[in-house]
Amino acid sequence: MIKSQRKGHLQIWVLLAILIPFGIIVAWMAVPKKVTQQLLQKVAPASTYHIIASVEKENYTINILAPNSVKIEHPTGWEYELKVEFINKKASATDSLLLYKVIDLSDNNIDKQELLGRIQSKGTQEFRLRFFDLRVTNHKFDYRDKFLLYDIMKNQVVDSINFNR
Repeated sequence: MIKSQRKGHLQIWVLLAILIPFGIIVAWMAVPKKVTQQLLQKVAPASTYHIIASVEKENYTINILAPNSVKIEHPTGWEYELKVEFINKKASATDSLLLYKVIDLSDNNIDKQELLGRIQSKGTQEFRLRFFDLRVTNHKFDYRDKFLLYDIMKNQVVDSINFNR
């Protein structure tokens, strides 16, 4: 290397020796601080739904929710929608669980049933019900439907949930 090249090479390395640590410090200061006192799940606002049927199992609870505006005297299905609330109490051993609502009791084919959604690891999930069997007996809602927990990886029904009384 000739003298002018050595001088330029030295100037570039001195400049890099200053800029690289400066850039590392600026990048470190730009990283936001981790919030440790914040809930991971969103807090649900005051619900406009109430529980009309519930099944509690060891690992989970399933509630059927109806809007607060539903009157027992006029429980016609097309005026409102019901929701299924699935509360997972423990972390699930399988990550491939699906929740189905049984449409046709005579057919064991899972593809003929209504898929509501995938069950997450732990927490609460809500699914909308399009078709449901809601009756009124003795001035109380009488919900009668069947749900299946299905493991898509093993292609088998894990659990069956009946709301028949």
